[in-house]
Amino acid sequence: MANPLGSEQAGSLERPDPPGEAEAWPQRNPVRTPACILVVDDSATMRLKLVKALRALGHDAVAVEDGAAALATLAKSDFDTVLLDIVMPGLSGFDVLTSMKASPRQAHLPVVVISSLNDDRGSVARAIELGADDFLPKDFDPIILKARVNAGIERKRLRDLELAYLDQVQRLTRAAAVLEAGDFDPRRLDLQDVVTRQDGLGTLAAVFLAMAEKVYDREQSLRSRIAVLGRSYHLSGLALVMAAAALWATVGVASRLVPGELALPDEVYGFARTLVAGPAILLFAFIAGGGAALRPKRGSWAGFLVFGLCCAIFQIGLFRSFTLIGVTITVFLTVCLPPVLAYLWSFLRRSEAVSRRTVTALLLAALGLASFIGNDVTGGSAGETALGLTLSLAASIAFVVMTQAARALAVDHSPLLVSGLGLIVAALILAPVALLAQPLDWHALATSVGSWESLTILLYLGLGPTAMAYVCYCTGMARCRSAVAGLVASMIEPAVAAGLAFLFLRESLGPWQTVGCLVLLAAMLILWLDENRAPGAARTGVATADARISGRA
Repeated sequence: MANPLGSEQAGSLERPDPPGEAEAWPQRNPVRTPACILVVDDSATMRLKLVKALRALGHDAVAVEDGAAALATLAKSDFDTVLLDIVMPGLSGFDVLTSMKASPRQAHLPVVVISSLNDDRGSVARAIELGADDFLPKDFDPIILKARVNAGIERKRLRDLELAYLDQVQRLTRAAAVLEAGDFDPRRLDLQDVVTRQDGLGTLAAVFLAMAEKVYDREQSLRSRIAVLGRSYHLSGLALVMAAAALWATVGVASRLVPGELALPDEVYGFARTLVAGPAILLFAFIAGGGAALRPKRGSWAGFLVFGLCCAIFQIGLFRSFTLIGVTITVFLTVCLPPVLAYLWSFLRRSEAVSRRTVTALLLAALGLASFIGNDVTGGSAGETALGLTLSLAASIAFVVMTQAARALAVDHSPLLVSGLGLIVAALILAPVALLAQPLDWHALATSVGSWESLTILLYLGLGPTAMAYVCYCTGMARCRSAVAGLVASMIEPAVAAGLAFLFLRESLGPWQTVGCLVLLAAMLILWLDENRAPGAARTGVATADARISGRA
């Protein structure tokens, strides 16, 4: 620090350079650029004299008449140095110094005190103790003024450079912590201005920034590829569920192609389909993956039992509802209820995010299916109607639970094992129920199986709309973004069944049914766009069936 008693040598803030890091610290240079200096003096003559002298040195100067005005001006503007009179009315120079040093913004601002008390060493010493950097007498020499003002400006700029340097060191430290945490976004590092330094700090910042940019670019590229693959994965799930629904839709047409005298009861077809499909799927799984593909994991048998039991309950509820309340009413309920139930289940558990587009597609699909309701209610008693509605609800709930069981099993098992073993369990449960519900005419069975037409249809029902459909369904539901998305995709089944009936059975569509098909297709398009826009990771689904129009197993 300079001599407070008026030495003609300009004082300066001396600080030794750290060993080996001298180039990192900002070096002092002569003051060349104009500085802004605040002059505080109650004498108008002294203010005018100082302002003219400072402007002659090439600096800007602002003059105020007392301490209160000085503090107000300092609060609004930035200065490089303050020339402060000690003796003033109101707030003295000591008061101004005390206030400045208490302010974090002004504490490091150089202050040169001015006083006519050349022989009053105590006042000057007190000012220095309060934080003043130097002393200037009122009858100053212009050369001394230049030296001490420039020294103050240099101290201010050196301090600013040091503060900026320390701030950049802290930012570099924070950037290292960000990188260590695995965040390589260059914008998070905040090093763009640090890399412009021509020293070791700038070099280190440039290395950090370049490394972060390379890793970040690779991450973004990888995420983009994953997003594309994810969309393809989820869209393939929708496609597989729709394929399963289309296969189920062929059951009604196929069963009607069997001559009436060779046809078997619906319950028998349901049992026979599961009995053919289950072993066929497991045989294919064995050929594709060997014996290991047929071994369920320990503790998973409960899941397979739930799958088979719910599949059987669905079959029983579906076929009984056909008799009690009619095919179209049953189909409408069992197609619409499962996605609604799954949506409510997901909403209550908050286990899956369901988008607005999916809900819109669900509502459109329900409206489209409403157009397929005909006048085929059997006209039974109120008790029979209530029982039919109850069975339809039970069938829908069973199918939702079966789908949840299939999703849980798919975590550790292939879709082939899930669908194959699950259908075998369902067949074992359906066998005694089918015999009790519909006593079998063995002569009629032998006649039907002995006919190539009936046998071909039976094999098709077991291998196509049952085996292939369930494999597609279990695989597709595991890939769909949400349970509701997969379920809405399966709601296209009645429209496909109606189209097949028109092509193969020459059954015409009414105006409302045509509109319903178009609305269903619009719902599928919305769902497809939503799946392509926002792929997720949910794996759920439910599809419903119709033994005559759409066929289900």
